[in-house]
Amino acid sequence: MLGETLSYRFWRWIVLASVVWWLAGFNLFIYHLASFFLFMGLLYLSNRSSEGVIVPVSSKFMLNIAVFYFLSILLHTFFVGADGARVIAAMYNLSFWIMGFMLVIVMANAYSSIELDPFLKVFTRLAWITGGIAVAMLVLWKTGRRELIIETPLYPLIRVLGDTQLVQSSLLVRPLLMDWFASGARPRFNVFSPYPTAAGAILMIILIMLATRAAIERKSLSLVFLGLFAANFLGLFMTLSRMSILAFVFGFFVVFILQKKNVPMWIFIMFAVTLLLTPLLIRLLEYMLSLREGSNSVRMQLYLYSLQQLKGVDWILGFGVKPRGEAFIFPLGSHSTYISMLFKCGIIGLIILVGFQVSLLWRWYFLKSRACQKRRDFLFWRGLGWVFVALGLWIFTEDIDAPQMLAFLYFSMIGVFEGFRRRLMA
Repeated sequence: MLGETLSYRFWRWIVLASVVWWLAGFNLFIYHLASFFLFMGLLYLSNRSSEGVIVPVSSKFMLNIAVFYFLSILLHTFFVGADGARVIAAMYNLSFWIMGFMLVIVMANAYSSIELDPFLKVFTRLAWITGGIAVAMLVLWKTGRRELIIETPLYPLIRVLGDTQLVQSSLLVRPLLMDWFASGARPRFNVFSPYPTAAGAILMIILIMLATRAAIERKSLSLVFLGLFAANFLGLFMTLSRMSILAFVFGFFVVFILQKKNVPMWIFIMFAVTLLLTPLLIRLLEYMLSLREGSNSVRMQLYLYSLQQLKGVDWILGFGVKPRGEAFIFPLGSHSTYISMLFKCGIIGLIILVGFQVSLLWRWYFLKSRACQKRRDFLFWRGLGWVFVALGLWIFTEDIDAPQMLAFLYFSMIGVFEGFRRRLMA
């Protein structure tokens, strides 16, 4: 129990201090370091108490991804050759999967039912911070400010770390920035992240956990919850991240169906409703795509061009390192975790990633019968599923191994699920 308490206290401290890490420019490394110390602390405490460390299924998938990714980087660095800066960037991307491996093990071993309330409370406190920043940025925008970009104390290190887009964005605080949207330059909200789409995913997780806690405490209609939820949903909308908003809504409907007793009947009903609304849905999709047509076009060209570079054995092992394409400002294989994994690690890496996602959702769904035995467990089960479905969709158009805080939260949620599942299955 001591190890569980210490792990959660340290984890909560890291998450709640996220605004400090963001303003100080520590995002580049603080979440990796925190995961490492948590993992080392777990090994130390387990050794002192002579208790074994449980290694969940999800962490094994992440370890396989990390090992295969590392081998692919080595092969292409030593036998094919690669730019040194791109190798360093690849190793940084690799570090996210190592972070995930450690975090899932730590959170799964630290989880206990009595820690559920403090865990959810973290997201409520975080919601006060993100909601407050979102409202402040809205006021700033309405008073005529279009951008707010601040150099962090570590920004001068960009000369040492390399002037890549991820490094530069991680060492800048940009809560309000201009971008092209709906045929004009408009301000976008960003918080704790290198870019607004990652902020949108963070806000998704906060909103889902906020709604979960309110449901557990029967406070879904309280003015405090509704105001806090509205402020954070405003922040999500202000990110102008279409995929984040779509994933949030889609995840809600999927979990709404899967939580029901007669799932096939509900799937049929939703399928019939979707057919009836097809013309409206098509127009809505066309409208959403038209909001940033240039971005859509560039993404599709980047995906196709990246896949065209795979020749022969590259389809099996991948490129390992993502080079910069001459016609693109982004490295090849970017802006989709699935495309990125195929490009970096070939079909084998993609199979492991898809297997990880399928395993996670499969084991979550078939935990329903156990979770239904207690209202509190069922509501938490539902919230976890909402996060997993939403993020599973989000990574179709974004990389999970780049935004630091988002990856930390996502892998933490997976670890908590593994601990939650272990308790219910015991």
